[in-house]
Amino acid sequence: SCLLQADSERLLHRWVSAVQSSIASAFSQARLDDSPRGPGQGSGYLASGSSATLGCGGMARGREPGGGGHVAAQVQGVDGNAQCCDCREPAPEWASINLGVTLCIECSGIHRSLGVHFSKVRSLTLDSWEPELVKLMCELGNVVINQIYEARVEALAVKKPGPSCSRQEKEAWIHAKYVEKKFLTKLPEIRGRRGGRGPPKGQPPLPPKPSVRPRPGSLRSRPEPPSEDLGSLHPGALLFRAAGNPPSLPTMADALAHGADVNWVNAGQENATPLIQATAANSLLACEFL
Repeated sequence: SCLLQADSERLLHRWVSAVQSSIASAFSQARLDDSPRGPGQGSGYLASGSSATLGCGGMARGREPGGGGHVAAQVQGVDGNAQCCDCREPAPEWASINLGVTLCIECSGIHRSLGVHFSKVRSLTLDSWEPELVKLMCELGNVVINQIYEARVEALAVKKPGPSCSRQEKEAWIHAKYVEKKFLTKLPEIRGRRGGRGPPKGQPPLPPKPSVRPRPGSLRSRPEPPSEDLGSLHPGALLFRAAGNPPSLPTMADALAHGADVNWVNAGQENATPLIQATAANSLLACEFL
């Protein structure tokens, strides 16, 4: 981490301009890396000045043919991922790794402004990607996540922004969708329960969780506990259950969207957490997601 402090506003603007120019130069050079190279220029070649910015080593970069493969093509090949999750701009080259969605460059900038506790943005073409993280992106995707975060858009008659909409419209949409969570299926609030498994006394059980249509080969296609059992669970307990064997990443994403604490403790099972459940299930994907 670096902290840069300027002595004056003029110097501050000079620093900001220099950093922006360096980023633009790095992006341009990364695209040049895709063109044919002459002798002596290996796949890791970067122009001087950008190597320190972009060199990662050890893990596959988005466009490298080795290691994790063509990450961008792999992730964009998932149903719905060929368009930005929030504005439907085609061929998005950015992703939110904790949400599991693809984003255009403008929406990715808005996601960054939300903070990493809402969205962790990574480039599909410039950053390095661990194999498990690529698998995680392919298990979730825009269709699955939008069925959770946009569940009530049609009922509320809200218009989703398009690629040509202004940045202000996209910002308002993204803030309402991920921060205010206006379009989630509403569930009764349950407070002060970290170890319980059902609704508080005197309150009716929770309605069933919103269903997420499984994709062929996804974890959702595996058997799950009966829906009436899941429907009575606190979001933290739902996350705990979904992290078990067999794990269901879409259900875990649903529980997290509804406020589940990733460190929820199950007092009925020796204070186990969802991560312990995922470890017991021997699921690297569930552990990576948590």
